[in-house]
Amino acid sequence: MPALVLDRAPLPTDASIRNFQQGKVGYVANVVEQALLLLEDMADLRSLRKYEVFLSLKRDLALAVQAAHRAEEIVISSHKAMKEEEGRSVVTVKALELAKKKSQDLNAKLVEVDRDKKRAETALDEVERQVKAQCKQLRQVEDKLSAARSQIKVLTKKLKEAEKAKEQDRYDVGVAEIEEALRAEVSEVYRFYHL
Repeated sequence: MPALVLDRAPLPTDASIRNFQQGKVGYVANVVEQALLLLEDMADLRSLRKYEVFLSLKRDLALAVQAAHRAEEIVISSHKAMKEEEGRSVVTVKALELAKKKSQDLNAKLVEVDRDKKRAETALDEVERQVKAQCKQLRQVEDKLSAARSQIKVLTKKLKEAEKAKEQDRYDVGVAEIEEALRAEVSEVYRFYHL
């Protein structure tokens, strides 16, 4: 008969499930103990009657079936929990992908907004430079205008003086002409009456 091996170690012929690892195997060992018959268990069974063996096997089979159903329920429950977790994971992954896509879109928009901002700042700097240049030109024009107004006032004053002088000259010329005409008339009248 070939040697029995458990966990790569030889299994002694007097091994029993009842004392396997000093009873520390737990629930699984109890289930397996009910279904597995080792050599020591076979010796105990030989001393029993067939009906007792049948009842014992029937009881062990019922326990094994019950344990199998319980294990199946645990597997189904675990599978259901795993599927729910998988669903949540899929939703989380999709949400993460969507968030990444939105983040990429927002980053692209941010880059575009930064580019637009730089263009606007450059345009604003250019406009400010032009405004400064135009303000300087405006000051120069205002200075020239002020100088021109001063010259206009001076020239207007001179013009008024010239007009007054011209009027005075006309008056003087008119008086001189009238005096000349009167002299000529007086001399004529004088000659007419005296001669």
